[in-house]
Amino acid sequence: MKIKLAKSEIIHFIGIGGIGMSGLSLIMKGKGFKVQGSDIANNKNIERLKKDKIKITIGHKKQNINKATIIVISSAIKKNNPEFIEAKKKQLPIYKRGEMLANIVSTDKKYCSCWFPMEKQPQHH
Repeated sequence: MKIKLAKSEIIHFIGIGGIGMSGLSLIMKGKGFKVQGSDIANNKNIERLKKDKIKITIGHKKQNINKATIIVISSAIKKNNPEFIEAKKKQLPIYKRGEMLANIVSTDKKYCSCWFPMEKQPQHH
């Protein structure tokens, strides 16, 4: 799936505090997009995003997406989330984190996700 993105888009991440969503939002900001997001609680990921000048709202309210043109949702987001409901009502494009990540990786070859198995740790008896 090819997602058409203009630099004028305002991409709102619902559940931005997770490790995958926070990382993706930083990539999107680094590519020149306007990024914002919300989460239910503050955490270290959110503090890092705030340092990078990403607007974060704690709590999910439909007003949070007033200026958004595209929504990215975390897998943790339930269908009764007020921002998700409002986005559907406004007929905004809604993408799962994995869909947006796949789109970014396919358009820019310098991003690579690598997974390495953990080495077996010696056991102390």
